[in-house]
Amino acid sequence: MKYFDENDVELMEKAFALCPDLDFVTYLVKCARKRVKFPIQDHEGLLPLCDEGSHSVTFKDREATIEQAQQFLPESFFPIESEDDLLFKLFIAFTNAHSQNQLRTPPLHRFEGFPPEAVMFRPSPSATLFKY
Repeated sequence: MKYFDENDVELMEKAFALCPDLDFVTYLVKCARKRVKFPIQDHEGLLPLCDEGSHSVTFKDREATIEQAQQFLPESFFPIESEDDLLFKLFIAFTNAHSQNQLRTPPLHRFEGFPPEAVMFRPSPSATLFKY
């Protein structure tokens, strides 16, 4: 059963804005659909996700590098068996990178209708809310 459709894109973008990097992770998994074959055996298997001629991926105003993948996706995460497995492990990696201040936190995008006290949720061992 599908819960969302093309009419829900604006709602999904608002939801993404509340959980930084979930949109970037989702974009990487979308790219993987076309560029990689599962299972991904090692970090080298992530190279097709990079921008052409680069060892990094740019999404909106953010960038992630293969070096960061090597640092935050431990060898124990491989092989990555499926799209779902990739989504899960990349989200853990991004969360770990943030916990070590290795990724820039995007600003909360204020959609029309967001309350002025809107907060951003950052998953962590002690689920944290950041007020903006």
